[in-house]
Amino acid sequence: MTIVTRTLAGAFGLALLGAPAALAAVTAQDAEQLKTTLTPTGGLKTGNGDGTIPAWTGGCPPTGDYIDGRLPPDPYAGDKPLFTITKANMGQYAAKLNDGARYMLENYPGYKIVVYPSRRSYCAPQSVYDATFRNATTAKLSPDGNVASNWKGGIPFPIVKRGEEAIWNQQYTYRGVDAKMTSQSYYTSASGARSLVQGGTFYVTYPPYYPDGREDPWKGEYQYMNRGRIVAPASAAGNAMMFYAPLDNMASQQQTWIYQQGQRRLRKFPQANYDTPNTTVGGGLTNFDDALGYSGMPDRYDVTLVGRQEFYIPYNNNGLSLEPNIDKVLGPSFANPDLVRYELHRVWVVDMKLKAGARHVVTQRRLYIDEDSSILSVTDQWSADGKLWKSLIGTMFYYPKDKVAMLGVRLAYDLQAGGYVAFTLNNVAPGAVVFGEEAKKPASYFTPAAVSAEGLD
Repeated sequence: MTIVTRTLAGAFGLALLGAPAALAAVTAQDAEQLKTTLTPTGGLKTGNGDGTIPAWTGGCPPTGDYIDGRLPPDPYAGDKPLFTITKANMGQYAAKLNDGARYMLENYPGYKIVVYPSRRSYCAPQSVYDATFRNATTAKLSPDGNVASNWKGGIPFPIVKRGEEAIWNQQYTYRGVDAKMTSQSYYTSASGARSLVQGGTFYVTYPPYYPDGREDPWKGEYQYMNRGRIVAPASAAGNAMMFYAPLDNMASQQQTWIYQQGQRRLRKFPQANYDTPNTTVGGGLTNFDDALGYSGMPDRYDVTLVGRQEFYIPYNNNGLSLEPNIDKVLGPSFANPDLVRYELHRVWVVDMKLKAGARHVVTQRRLYIDEDSSILSVTDQWSADGKLWKSLIGTMFYYPKDKVAMLGVRLAYDLQAGGYVAFTLNNVAPGAVVFGEEAKKPASYFTPAAVSAEGLD
């Protein structure tokens, strides 16, 4: 295989957007753009010049009838592909393909990118829009860019001026208020052998997105709490875990507990951040800060906002998550490209380069963050020798009834050693994803004592 050695610096012939002198919120006058030229969450309302990206007119695809109580139907199932990008024709589309996509087209026989009409489908509840408008004039970034504060209930920085702001937006974007998710994760080796890594059910609560605050004693300290019970494979059945993500995402304040059924003991995990391998979702191919494509503080990196650019990214992938046959979803070298819908969208491109003296196995990253939803769609990573190492792909899908857009099936490819991980597959279980009151758990549920008690049942 050819190893890409292109460095992040100079990879785009673009003028870099300079960081503002002050780190304060934007002015009230600037914020008015969210009611005129920008969408309520900061995307450009207008389409592009040649009409391949349409104008945003409110988003919100039709609800349709939910199937088997699992996931909403594909609202765009009737769309036909516009074209398919392959190794043979990738040259004419290369400017709008990320490095990882180009590498896979060049080196993975049979890999392709199927492009559909672009649908500006993203929308959120009015409470999120209202909070985002308030955040525009209140949210602040610490001088080093590592902490976001004074925000609640919406995207913190809808008028992006710095790369760190785009990074915080993608971590704090709206994912519902309470959610229950049943999913599986698989690892496929370089030889094509597939194994089930984890299957279970997780409950998540997002206190900052309660419009009037949640009636629990968290005092606004956490971005979310996540607790799950593992049911598969058999060797891990009965294990449980819980994670607290602090509102400022300070790595030192993150808390993780793991209950091991074989030992009948709950332990606090000491390092659930940065480049600690996350063996629970893929045999160590991904790290803890690979969650959501990137998660945690950017304090070990120099961050540059390259700008708002047009790229082909996974979008409106309800069809992928509705395929129940895992053998059809996951191939021996990559996920079935006929099931992964790509569209042309504008994204915030953010470069991250490891600071001098800082430690991390990933020395450079490039993030592609959707302008409408602030979902991080694609992340490319480079190793210390300057070689393209991994490409993380998040397939966004949408729940029209709940007005929630989320990452569905997530894919992480090791471009040097081969093999890939597919995690958070919701394809396999009725009732796989539930939002709102049906998913809400009391504060007492998200406690170490409750995790231990469940393990002893």
